[in-house]
Amino acid sequence: MKRVFILKGLDCPNCSAKIEKEVGALPGVESSVVNLMQQTLTVQSEKSADATLAEQVEMIVHSHEPDVVTLNRLTLMSDLQQLSLRLDDDRAEEVLLGLLSAYESMAAAAPLVYGEDVASTLWQLGNLHADARRFGEAERMYLRALDKHAEFDGEDPHRYRPATAQCRRSLGRLYEESP
Repeated sequence: MKRVFILKGLDCPNCSAKIEKEVGALPGVESSVVNLMQQTLTVQSEKSADATLAEQVEMIVHSHEPDVVTLNRLTLMSDLQQLSLRLDDDRAEEVLLGLLSAYESMAAAAPLVYGEDVASTLWQLGNLHADARRFGEAERMYLRALDKHAEFDGEDPHRYRPATAQCRRSLGRLYEESP
């Protein structure tokens, strides 16, 4: 199970390396990666380790950085995205527009943490509109997603962004299909 923790205020490379190592050594944890720039900790663990993981992570973080605020990334959002895939188009659009609004609000406060979620949700909305043959709306969503991805691509121009490439392919297919 993948969990993302926001480590608001983490700015020490030495401390982040210690946190990553100690969390990675917890029972049931398969991997632990700290992204200092985004102030996140991504943990891949067995489902059995999930019950106490948040408490253990918080203890480890505070043992190295007492002033860092540890937030557990909202898993409800990913559950809603999965649900939207099983709904009819109108209901799926309603769920995704709600998610988009929530992600945009969170991205206003923490753009490096939630900006990617905004772009992903825009891309999903574009796919939904393309499937419904609402090409103008699909194009608008894809272009907004590309703009959002461009913000992050500018952060690291040497990094290959699969999500950006996927969005460009979707836009290209849209132009091929539209009348």
